[in-house]
Amino acid sequence: MAYQFAILDFGFENICYRFALAQLQISARKALLSKAFPIQNRKSKIQSW
Repeated sequence: MAYQFAILDFGFENICYRFALAQLQISARKALLSKAFPIQNRKSKIQSW
C-alpha cells in the first residue's frame, strides 16, 4: 500500500514541480525585462543631458 501511495504522491509532486518551474520561468523573464528597460531609460536620460 505504501508503494502505491508513493507513486501517487510522486505524480502530484511532479505536476507541482512543473508548475513551479513554469512560474519561475515567467517571473525570471519579467525580472529580466524590468531590469533591461530601466537601464535603457537611464542611458537615454544621460545622453539627453
